[in-house]
Amino acid sequence: MLLAVSGVAVLAMGIYLVLEVGRTSEVGSAPVASRTVEPVAESTPPTAPPERIRKPPRPTKVEPVAETPEPAPELAPPAQQQKIIAAGTMARMQPEIEVNRELEEQMSAANKAYDRQRMDEARSHAEKVLAAQPENARMLRVMVSSWCIEGESDQANKWFAKLAEGDRDAMRTRCERYGVTFP
Repeated sequence: MLLAVSGVAVLAMGIYLVLEVGRTSEVGSAPVASRTVEPVAESTPPTAPPERIRKPPRPTKVEPVAETPEPAPELAPPAQQQKIIAAGTMARMQPEIEVNRELEEQMSAANKAYDRQRMDEARSHAEKVLAAQPENARMLRVMVSSWCIEGESDQANKWFAKLAEGDRDAMRTRCERYGVTFP
């Protein structure tokens, strides 16, 4: 009996809620008459109505400023240009960007080969970079580490000597795993 009464009460509440939601969600409908609600406790202050949301101000239109073209650099006479090139003070004919891109590709190929345990290939790519940048720490570490993995302590020692002091501790630790130690 109690279960049946509870079921009817729940059903009635459900219908009531559906009707209320339907009535308040209609667009353009008249507002629902306000009901007085007893405050829960006297210490609870009434809540202020939410502030109206303001739209951000429209950006002002900015007129573009006409740019003045920079004057073209003056070139030296052809005879003097040749002297500058011969002296090595003028930039190389090939843009440096292409050279850096080639070196980056070589370094990337060296790292990929090292990760795939192709030590000869990794060293080949690293040597090409080191020919252009003899103090490239990244490629020096590839050389040392690859020789250590293969157990070639003489070769590893040769490249270890070229490492900067900060890189030597890490390489010592790595190479000790493969039985290679440095003085």
